[in-house]
Order: sequence, then structure tokens, then C-alpha cells
Amino acid sequence: ATSDTSASDTSASDTAANDSATNDSALNDSATSDSAANDMTAGGTVEWDDSEFPFVRCRMAGRLTRAHVPAYLEGLDRQLDRAAPFVILWDVRQLAFPEPWALRVAGEHQRRRVADFRAHLRGEAHVITSPFIRAAVRMVNWFQPAPQPQAYFRTGAEAERWLREQLGVYAATGSGWAA
Repeated sequence: ATSDTSASDTSASDTAANDSATNDSALNDSATSDSAANDMTAGGTVEWDDSEFPFVRCRMAGRLTRAHVPAYLEGLDRQLDRAAPFVILWDVRQLAFPEPWALRVAGEHQRRRVADFRAHLRGEAHVITSPFIRAAVRMVNWFQPAPQPQAYFRTGAEAERWLREQLGVYAATGSGWAA
């Protein structure tokens, strides 16, 4: 059940508005518990923030390399290994277009842990301003469909609101899935 809340692709005027949205209070880079910031090459970063668990944030920016894979996988595995319901806000507004190997790694990981995703992940919200990054995320999900609800947003505030609704559905029904 994938939804896309954006009506059109980002235009030049949207870009300026989205640059200011990067500073959404929900996505500030403040000190966080259990945060893994990995700036290994070319300014690429993978940052996990689970200080508000079950609300988890992951921010990926710049050009990611193979050196970033452990931070991505270990952060996601850490959340899945808790064996508790949670949601993830993926902030990829500043991510360079991923190379094919990175898309393959994400899809293979989702396939390996599909039972854990199904059991614990109650929703994923992707904050994406680039139509190319949106296409890359959709490509991963085309090869390996996500077992959890997903949605795409242009701002962190919209994404956070939707994810908190997903948590509310889970709390109210115990099922984790919106009716």
C-alpha cells in the first residue's frame, strides 16, 4: 500500500521552498541518542535517530559509498532487532542519486528481513524532493515490494504527521495497518 502525496515533480520554485523545509523542526540535526553519523567520503552521511522510539528518523545525504552500507544496515537492523512496533521517517532530500549496487543492497536486505519488516515496521515515510530519488525508491519497491505502508512527502512535517497517524492506528487496533 504505497501512496504518493505529491501532485507533481519538483519545479524550480518548489526547490527554493524545499530548501527552507530542510530545517523542519522534526528533522533538525540536534544531539540524539543512538545516532550514527558516518561522514566517510565525499560528504556522504547516514544518520540514525531513535531517541523518540518508536518514531525513528534516518537522514541520508550526499554521495553514499560502499563504506556507508554498514551504517545503513546496522541502523535498520538495530530497529528491527528490538522486535517492537516502530515507524521510520527517511529524509533523503539531500541524497545524491544512488548507484545500482546501493539499490540492490536495499532490496536484498528487505527481502532477507521481510518477516521482521512485516512484524514490526508500521510505516515508512520518505521525504523526497527529487523526482529521480523518488524513482529510485520506487524501483527498490518494484523489485522487492515493501510489506509495510509507505508514503512519499515533500516536507518533514507532512511525513511526521502521517507516521504518527500510523502509530495511532497501531495503538488503537493492535494491527498496525490502516483500515
